[in-house]
Amino acid sequence: MSEKRKLSTVLFADIAGYTSLMQTHEKQAMLFLNDFKESIEKIVPLNHGEIIQYYGDAVLLTFDSSKDGVECSISLQKVFIEKNIPIRIGMHLGDVIFKNDNVFGNGVNVASRIESMGIPGCILISKTIRDQLSNKSEFLLTSLGSFEFKNVKEPMEVFALANEGLVVPTRKEVKQKGKQAKQKGRSWQSMTAIILFTVGFIFAGTYFYSGETFNAPEESEFGIKNSIAVFPFDVKGSPDIEYLSEGMVDLISIQLDEIPSMNSIDPNLLLSKIDDASTIARLPEKAAELSKSIGASEFILGSIVGIDDVLQLSATKYNISGEKMTTETIRGNRTEGITQSVDELVKKLIATDLAEAGHELGSLAALMSSNFESLKKYLEGEQAFRLAKMREARELFGQATQLDSTFAVAWMRAYDSDWRWFPPETIKQKWAEYRHTMPKKWQEYYDASELEQEGDLKALTAYENLNRRYGETHAFTYRIGEFLYHFNPSYGRCCTEAKPYFLKTLDLDGENLEAMSHLGEIAIMENDSAGLQALIARTSKESGAYDRLKVNEFLFKDTVTDAEIMTYNGGYRALLFPKENEPIDFTLHERLLKLLPNPGWQVFNDVIKYGVSGKDEALYNAYNDMADFGNFGGFQLDQYQRCLPATLMADLKYLPLSSYYEEYYQDTKDRDTPWEIYAAIKYAIALNKHNEAQKLKMKLQSLATTSKRERMVNYYDYSIKAFEARVDGNNDVALVYIDSAYQSPFGYWEIHSSCFDKTIMAANIYAERGEYEKAISHFGHVNLVPGYELVRSYGAYKKSEWYEAMGDNKNALNKCNLFLESFKDCDEKYRSMVEETKARRDRLISKMN
Repeated sequence: MSEKRKLSTVLFADIAGYTSLMQTHEKQAMLFLNDFKESIEKIVPLNHGEIIQYYGDAVLLTFDSSKDGVECSISLQKVFIEKNIPIRIGMHLGDVIFKNDNVFGNGVNVASRIESMGIPGCILISKTIRDQLSNKSEFLLTSLGSFEFKNVKEPMEVFALANEGLVVPTRKEVKQKGKQAKQKGRSWQSMTAIILFTVGFIFAGTYFYSGETFNAPEESEFGIKNSIAVFPFDVKGSPDIEYLSEGMVDLISIQLDEIPSMNSIDPNLLLSKIDDASTIARLPEKAAELSKSIGASEFILGSIVGIDDVLQLSATKYNISGEKMTTETIRGNRTEGITQSVDELVKKLIATDLAEAGHELGSLAALMSSNFESLKKYLEGEQAFRLAKMREARELFGQATQLDSTFAVAWMRAYDSDWRWFPPETIKQKWAEYRHTMPKKWQEYYDASELEQEGDLKALTAYENLNRRYGETHAFTYRIGEFLYHFNPSYGRCCTEAKPYFLKTLDLDGENLEAMSHLGEIAIMENDSAGLQALIARTSKESGAYDRLKVNEFLFKDTVTDAEIMTYNGGYRALLFPKENEPIDFTLHERLLKLLPNPGWQVFNDVIKYGVSGKDEALYNAYNDMADFGNFGGFQLDQYQRCLPATLMADLKYLPLSSYYEEYYQDTKDRDTPWEIYAAIKYAIALNKHNEAQKLKMKLQSLATTSKRERMVNYYDYSIKAFEARVDGNNDVALVYIDSAYQSPFGYWEIHSSCFDKTIMAANIYAERGEYEKAISHFGHVNLVPGYELVRSYGAYKKSEWYEAMGDNKNALNKCNLFLESFKDCDEKYRSMVEETKARRDRLISKMN
């Protein structure tokens, strides 16, 4: 791959508050984003700039000339101000690397940081750009002060453009967001490490974030005054205590997080920044620099010496300048007394903090385990977990729980290291049973995970609070992304909103497999080849995600060899995610299946193939084959097969598998789960069995026997009422019930698999009102959820109609071609849709010519 290094003007821009706007005024947010991109693509080429890449609501641009870049930024910002779009722009001139259609280097990071310091309507530039404009009187500049930037030796002055019409932030506004440089003769108080989620920072830092200095207020909303980084201990003596090098990081961090006025830097974040753990324990100046960059106010270095049965722990606490504050040494038994030794060491190291907080440190053995062998297995499991060696981690956590069945934190990690949605139920039960024995941090995590499992939006707040209280942590950030990715479609929102949280997860934990995999899937959805390449470039070939990402790459290649397929076969599942505007390449699927015979993948392939092509009988048979597999990660595929067609009853002109409704009705009406009775009611309504439907509605209400089942029943009841209102032509009532259903979450698979009726219904209602943009955005929400294959082609069919009505002939023609290619051999029942679309295609071609 070609690589070029040069001095370049880098510009970042993003829509301030975009995520919040999406949650409250989705239509407005989408209009902002469309206008944002249209303006970028119109104005940037006129100013000799290059659009490197979009990142959600953010964009990265480069210019060979600083003057061109500044002129472009002014033109853009004036357009955005006129359209009332809240845009922040930041610029820097620096040495950067152009590689694989992307840009890397410290110059990029500085520009990103400057942009995140801004406010809507402003343009901030670095001193290096100001120097290029010194003889350009047409540019008015205001200094905002000097700020510290990672990997820049001296503080750098930041300026705001003050030309007419631009917003100029106050120094106070910028100071609140940036790390202001120290002034001579002034000593600053230590800073805590509460890391704020600012959307601009997340997007602008996207794939090439390299550790910009974390900044925090002097005291957080949770009263945190001190954040301590615990570095791996230097281990000497017997090799069988090597596990305690990182183990001490985990154990001491647990104790620090229990203190109300204190927290620890996430061990995963810290360890991901260390190149050589064996030497940094002896280099306080290097540890100070790293601690400062990740938001710590103090740090601890230590050593362990193991001789026979004696374990000597020595540790020194330093302030952020690298000056010693206190040194303590503890001796204890290397097996029976490890937790007691850590307790004593921590009490002495932070005695002043404990006294100020009025806090009495609890017993580590009570929070974790008093069984030495169990604790050892747990700590070894944590280290395997960090390296994404999930199978090894699961085995070690399992051994820890076998040695101590009351070890709640080990049960929690066993749960997390399994496929998160479908671990054995006994693991969650054990975690729940001993929850009260865990450190407070992990008790709160358990509560958040319970909300997440039920699809409750309160989970997002719970995870965000955990990040604010305990410092930004990969586990909590990833869970926010997981929630948005899996549950957003159930709330009528797009799963790609998870992207910045997965990116941030990788900044905090570069080995997070699932974050990498999800980002690869999102890259396919967004047809983002450059983003995928950047993700592959940062992923180790030894990582479990590497194969998945390489298989994702197949979709962007003109040719794929058999050797490539065999090399990366472990990532086959990635091909199940189709690109938005292109027919699915089933030829490539079939080649993979031929080389990697697997009956399970063959069935899923058939379901997708026949679902997108309008072949009901073949799809019916494929679903029956899938049902024969019985259980998929705790989810009953036979239940899915007989219920899914009912959830697609939203547009009575498009009813997949309708010839099988009587069979499905007979197969669901005597079942005893809410989803199956809901499906039976829908089938009964479609078959005009209204008396039977009324009886089944009473049965559905009788199934509300637990709090979770009550939420399920409410959800399905609203869905049925919405469907009935739609059939009766009461669209306003239907929308009310749809919104009510979205506010009644209850679980992962069922809510995922029954969101289509509301999605399709709402989209069609909005289109009938002439709100085509809102209708189109609704269809984007069903990406990557079970059953999507059944509405993908239908979505293209409807979007072609709506785009034409909007006058967007190009997109309309694209959707026509996608639908016609997919339905070229469809069943006779769908031929009228095909003929209608052919006529639309011909009409569009005529208009465009």
